[in-house]
Amino acid sequence: MSEQKDPNGVAIETKIYPTNYKNRKGFRVGNMKISFDTKNAPFTSTDQIDHYLNELFSYIRWASTKKNPKDETIEDKKKSIHDFLKANKIEHVFSPKVVVDEEKKEGGRKKKQKTTNKKKVKNNKTRRNKDKDKK
Repeated sequence: MSEQKDPNGVAIETKIYPTNYKNRKGFRVGNMKISFDTKNAPFTSTDQIDHYLNELFSYIRWASTKKNPKDETIEDKKKSIHDFLKANKIEHVFSPKVVVDEEKKEGGRKKKQKTTNKKKVKNNKTRRNKDKDKK
């Protein structure tokens, strides 16, 4: 099946960085990054600024026309700046695979490594004096 790309479509890419060990939440995910194709975005940075300023001015206009606090309706009291800066949210859910614990080694003492018995030369005065006497 070949997929036809929509010329107006925006590609959203999610990168998931796996780890060899379980993280603090019990998953093997180290990091996630989300990016989208900015070349084919349906807006420009100027459009973003225009939208923000338009919504901000409508909020200022609403806030400046308020009358007495006694005259405010319940709807007016509930409004805030967030009502003017609305956004449509699209939620994508990613569920990482739950990792079952592998066989754990049993605790206990570690075995000591065998060392070869080598004579260590002590650097003290009596040893030095005996070496001098032999010469």
